[in-house]
Amino acid sequence: MVLLVAALALAVPASFAWIDTWAINPMLGVIMFGMGLTLSPQDFRIVLSRPKDILVGCLAQFTVMPLLAFCLAWAFMLPKELALGVILVGCCPGGTASNVITYLAKGDLALSVGMTATSTLLAPVLTPLLVWLMAGTMVDVDTLSMLMSIVYVVIAPIVCGLLCQRFLSGVTKRVVPYLPAFSSIVIALVVGIVVSHNADRLLGGGLLIIIVVMAHNLLGLSIGFLIGRLLRLPKTKCVAVSIEVGMQNSGLASSLAVLHFAAYPLATIPGAVFSVWHNISGALVAKLYQRKLFCEISPFTYWLSMEKEILKRHVQDMLRKTQFAKNRTEESLPIVVYRHNSLIRRRLGNVNMQLQENKATNLALAVKHINGLMIRPGETFSVWKLIGRTTKRKGYKEGLTIAKGKPSQGIGGGMCQLSNLIHWLVLHSELTITEHHHHDGLDLFPDFGRQIPFGTGTSISYNYIDYRFRNDTKNTYQLRLWTDEEYLCGELRATEQQPHTFHIHAENEFFSRENGVVYRNGEVYRDIIDRVSGQRLESQLIRTNHARVMYDCPPSIIIKEE
Repeated sequence: MVLLVAALALAVPASFAWIDTWAINPMLGVIMFGMGLTLSPQDFRIVLSRPKDILVGCLAQFTVMPLLAFCLAWAFMLPKELALGVILVGCCPGGTASNVITYLAKGDLALSVGMTATSTLLAPVLTPLLVWLMAGTMVDVDTLSMLMSIVYVVIAPIVCGLLCQRFLSGVTKRVVPYLPAFSSIVIALVVGIVVSHNADRLLGGGLLIIIVVMAHNLLGLSIGFLIGRLLRLPKTKCVAVSIEVGMQNSGLASSLAVLHFAAYPLATIPGAVFSVWHNISGALVAKLYQRKLFCEISPFTYWLSMEKEILKRHVQDMLRKTQFAKNRTEESLPIVVYRHNSLIRRRLGNVNMQLQENKATNLALAVKHINGLMIRPGETFSVWKLIGRTTKRKGYKEGLTIAKGKPSQGIGGGMCQLSNLIHWLVLHSELTITEHHHHDGLDLFPDFGRQIPFGTGTSISYNYIDYRFRNDTKNTYQLRLWTDEEYLCGELRATEQQPHTFHIHAENEFFSRENGVVYRNGEVYRDIIDRVSGQRLESQLIRTNHARVMYDCPPSIIIKEE
């Protein structure tokens, strides 16, 4: 629809030229009001439950697109008016269309909605500031006036929508199903108005701005995905970050151009062109992201991708010249910092118990490479540097592994229990954790004699998904690990007593059902306590859980309906 309206406005300007450009602002307000009607408390709660993901997305949103806009305007030597329009697009928050495209692309929809909501709320401050930084040398930028405009056009309508949703829920539920179509019509009208009022200029030199807008959008999509990959985010999150970064609230850009840069009428054009183009590119990207990754094509490509990651980790370690702990001794250091035993043969849902028997063998082999290890000041501990690759030739058997969020099996399975124990010991020390991975956002098995808080586990896979910590103290530490018939046993020892003790505990734990899916929620804190006085000095939030439950919840679990 947007494309058809743009073509009509370009061919027959009179079809929309009778609508004055001042109408763009209330139209955008109507769209934002619709956004407020569709937002739920869960959309804002995700900001607290997944702060790292939201932070990554918003940082990328307000750095990648503004910088790309500035660089493209410079590289293509755009006239002042068009350069201003491109910068306005780059400095705006994510558009609501990104949520639809993320859904179609099978990305992390909850993350996409959370990033859109957060970037929109940050826009009154960040958008004027970024426009001033990027375009302040070209034109006069009234940042305070722009801030107030965004509050009036964006924030106020969203708040009104939220209030209607709260106090007129019956009406809201009847209206919401029609909002996507209504928003599309309004966006199409905005594009038609801008194009019709600038048809002559577009026909005269519109190809250049179309090329710049296409490059801006496609580079944003690509860099957003690359950022996710560099941060080792799962594909679904990479897709959400990519689309959120690449798709802007271009309607807001046109609105700001009309309100604050009326002396530069061409500044409205990039926003209108972006509105047309990102609907086309969004559909193409959604189709592209639905395709399998190279590693998902076949078992061979999966093996090839894994070997590539293993080689990359070897090269990284060689270049960084990290000093790894490797010396072991049979003599135990005098101070026991912390000790813990972990049951080996734990019933995990419907998992074959033979895999648990095999895990006992695997753990017994692995601990021999770590038992007695000394971690001296400045040294780094690495699980895989000590154990090496777990192969059948070395005596390892098929044990439980996790693949694509589901229980599986593989040679050497069960190593996560070893890294879990080591992590639990390290949490009670002054050591610095430098690499730690989780089974991403999943609660895989029901509790069975749980002794430690949910969310304090680890995920490892040779050798590119590792568990590492560094000794930044003057104390020398030692790991004692062994197995008996029932338990994996561990001690963390030291040459001197630590000045602090540590207490790790969970708070605010509950299960919730969101859109038919059950999640396990909670927070894990690490209290730092003075050894002499017993006074709690600090309480650190080390983990916020919002994990999808992958098993059937027993009747005893109370599920909070969202």
